[in-house]
Amino acid sequence: MLLILIFQTDAETGVPDSGKSKEAVMPFISGKHVAFSCIIILLLSVILSCKTTPEQVIARRLQSVQNSGEVYAVGGIEFVSIKEGQFTMGSPAGIGKKSEQPQHGVSISTFWMSNRQVTQKQYRELMGHDIVADNSSKLGKSYPQGDNYPVFLISWDKAKAFCDKFSEKYKVIARLPYEAEWEYACRGGSANLYHWGDDEAAADTYAWHIGNSGKTIQPVGTKKSNPYGLYDMCGNVEDWCMDWYGENYYSATPSKDPRGPESGKSRVVRGGSYLYHPKALRSSNRGYSYPFLWSNATIGFRMVIEVPGEREKK
Repeated sequence: MLLILIFQTDAETGVPDSGKSKEAVMPFISGKHVAFSCIIILLLSVILSCKTTPEQVIARRLQSVQNSGEVYAVGGIEFVSIKEGQFTMGSPAGIGKKSEQPQHGVSISTFWMSNRQVTQKQYRELMGHDIVADNSSKLGKSYPQGDNYPVFLISWDKAKAFCDKFSEKYKVIARLPYEAEWEYACRGGSANLYHWGDDEAAADTYAWHIGNSGKTIQPVGTKKSNPYGLYDMCGNVEDWCMDWYGENYYSATPSKDPRGPESGKSRVVRGGSYLYHPKALRSSNRGYSYPFLWSNATIGFRMVIEVPGEREKK
């Protein structure tokens, strides 16, 4: 700013640049000029320091959750806010499998979950290849393909790799959901067997299952959502979760933000698929698969974005 001011002053006096001494220039800079320049520099510094980066915009929005069900798009994928809270996880005695018991209270921190499973188009655009087409070819089989169909024929490792790349590109903490987060989100505030109630006959409205799917995968988001605005939480394709699977994990699970056993052989899958009977689409139903297995045409995934600093809260 000072250099610009000096040049302008010189132009006004007509004194040429060449051959001028320091003494020839300095008299043209008055105290008013210096004070004005300092004010301008200070204002520019304030403006630059207040400039908000795209990453800061995203972080602030992720932290400003008021209620569950708010929608925010990151990287072309819509995420729904899931507000912190407590719920009873698992199935009561006499219902479901042994691995779903005992029921236990869990507290969950606020997070965001993609309102639909990752589609074949979204995977292709980020990763640069069509994993369903590639793996269908390897198997020599024909499976449903299209931009709005969910990704399947994908291993846990590849699903995690997608989340990692998404995180890097959009400067967020994206990952697969932990099992407790998944069930909390699926229930949508409900304590019933299904997120729509206790009547399995109502499944047709909310889920693709063996009775209405034609035993094949369907496009995402074509059934009614759960109370939080999440689609296909039950049926169509299952969701990979972050946790290692432990059949007896519920007997010793932490009460806040449980993350599963420290090790294992299989990863948790949740939600059931288009081949499930409606009765098995309970919010508490647990499944598992080897993380390296990619040939399963019933497993896909959806993402979670962590709220910065949320899990560190006391």
